[in-house]
Amino acid sequence: MFKNAASQLASIIKAYLESNPKLSLNRLSEQAGVSEASLRRVLTNEYKGNPSIHLTLAVLRQITGQKSFINLCKNHEGPLGEYLYNELALDQLSENQENYRNQIQSKVYDPILFHVAALAGSPIGVSEEQVEKYLGVEGIKALLSLYEEDFLNLKEGRFHTNEKGVSFARDIFKPVLRSTIELIDTDLSPMDSDNFFYLWTSSLNKKGVQKLRKLKLDTYQKLKDLTRQERYQGEKHVFFFGAFDTYKKNGLKK
Repeated sequence: MFKNAASQLASIIKAYLESNPKLSLNRLSEQAGVSEASLRRVLTNEYKGNPSIHLTLAVLRQITGQKSFINLCKNHEGPLGEYLYNELALDQLSENQENYRNQIQSKVYDPILFHVAALAGSPIGVSEEQVEKYLGVEGIKALLSLYEEDFLNLKEGRFHTNEKGVSFARDIFKPVLRSTIELIDTDLSPMDSDNFFYLWTSSLNKKGVQKLRKLKLDTYQKLKDLTRQERYQGEKHVFFFGAFDTYKKNGLKK
């Protein structure tokens, strides 16, 4: 028996590493998109409570290859399954809602479809006129396609996703990002426009890399919190993305 979710997760990680002797903890952390230090804390039982739900899901999805929230809970009984169930509020998620989330994941690998779904997923939804303004005729085609396939509903002239706040799998990031950068207006300086962008490099030690990653995560959480505050809700659609990584061998290979 496991005393808590952290000890059960530690057991799963240890078993996975033992069955893959060539896989290091560092490599697993990179594949899962979490810090090696956090995984080591799990393995050494340093968590007083439970690890974050983000860490837990990222590791389990990487180890099992399972992306469905419901299946992850079903496949892990005990304190870990209970932790997942409670954190994800799956008692409030019907089978139809879970199916919707899984199905829309398969659609948004196309960048145009992604942005239409993202716009419709905003609190105010999106109108046909706005989609055409932002994404042109191809955007309208994508909008109608998603609507005809019942991924969107129409309310008072605006399209909405059937569920708000759907998180998309991380493997869509690169294909969507390549097209998203075309939406950034680089003609005006940040002083004269609403946007903000930057690209730069540096060199840090391991501790500095971990510190920078934590700062990025903290900033990301602050951005999410702000967008959920009612006093800031409005008619202006915005998009934002971020990335931080170390250089990989042949990272720009064709």
